Amino acid sequence: MLIKYLFVLLTLAIIISFSCNNGKSIKDKVDVEGNLDNGEPQISFVETDFDFGDILIGEIVSHKFKYRNTGTGKLEIKETIANCGCSKVKVGNNPILAGQESYIEITFDSRGFHGLQIKKVEIITNISKQPVNLIISANVEMSK
Repeated sequence: MLIKYLFVLLTLAIIISFSCNNGKSIKDKVDVEGNLDNGEPQISFVETDFDFGDILIGEIVSHKFKYRNTGTGKLEIKETIANCGCSKVKVGNNPILAGQESYIEITFDSRGFHGLQIKKVEIITNISKQPVNLIISANVEMSK
């Protein structure tokens, strides 16, 4: 009788351990670098727009937009799309793990521009949500 009882308990333990795996083996949860990927990444920016204020024509200015991966999986910046050739984009550490921080630096070259300038950079990540838009603006003056 004790052997039958132990057999039933062992069978139940095996069934429960397999059912708690959500159909994924450990191999399915490991990325190409061998890191365990347990969940979904989330991106959280400190700010999504920045105003340089008044700048002189020909001036080159830049700003770093800091962000954090507030999710549980690895966050990857897949692509950045600037709406103007006058804007250059540099991505810091990429990809980043859960809880880590990085930045996206946008540099604006004001040569050939005057007046209020508003530039957008679209950030495409491995998150299934819509892309994030980062906005920079400046009032380009001929002289101060």
